[in-house]
Amino acid sequence: MEEGISLREVFKIIGNYKVLILLIAGVFGLTAGLVSHYVLPSVYETSTQILVHQNDIKTDKEINQNIEGDLQWIETYSDIIGNPGVLTQVSDRLDVDFSAEQMQKKVFVTTNTNSHVINITVRDYDIEQAVAIANTTVEVFSEEVSRLLNTNNVSVISPAAIVGVPTPVGPNVLLNAGIATLVGLFLGSSFAFLSNYMNTTIQNERDVEKVLAVTVLAVIPYVEQPAKQPEARRVILERKEV
Repeated sequence: MEEGISLREVFKIIGNYKVLILLIAGVFGLTAGLVSHYVLPSVYETSTQILVHQNDIKTDKEINQNIEGDLQWIETYSDIIGNPGVLTQVSDRLDVDFSAEQMQKKVFVTTNTNSHVINITVRDYDIEQAVAIANTTVEVFSEEVSRLLNTNNVSVISPAAIVGVPTPVGPNVLLNAGIATLVGLFLGSSFAFLSNYMNTTIQNERDVEKVLAVTVLAVIPYVEQPAKQPEARRVILERKEV
């Protein structure tokens, strides 16, 4: 039965093809970095926070009951914000050609444990459009909560706005370049092992044993002959001329 490749041979193959492997990895990483920086559009992010608060209450017992009730409604409110019907209204109100599925990829809703605050984060290629989507989402959501649940316990803590010079959050050039470099290393290593596997030349005594099915008794090392000295060559030429 054919013997498997040893760990030493693995490192030897990688060492023999290391230049090619590093070249492929470098090309992949550099290409991904350049494409991410110069070709892919920048993605901007903005967010707004809304507070689910209590309605008019009088006693401590009512306060505690309302706090527990509001916390239970947080998840429901989050589902309403991400509902396709709400997001479609947002798209229609802004007169943008986004489907509900496209809007769901732009709008992200997050909450913290035991917190009355709901964070609405929007990502878009246009920072002004992202701000408009975030604030309009809050408006439509408040109207839907009032219509469906007959309550008005939602307030905006901080609306989305453009502050200073917007800094894009994507694409992540370093991350993309790193991932592409790892892919290049994998592909380069795979090519190295494939090339070594396809190479059927006899390179050592182990290959002789595999091909001829015989045991190698001894190995005669190859000794490179030293080059002749220039003086000796000149002497021979002079004698030939005589």
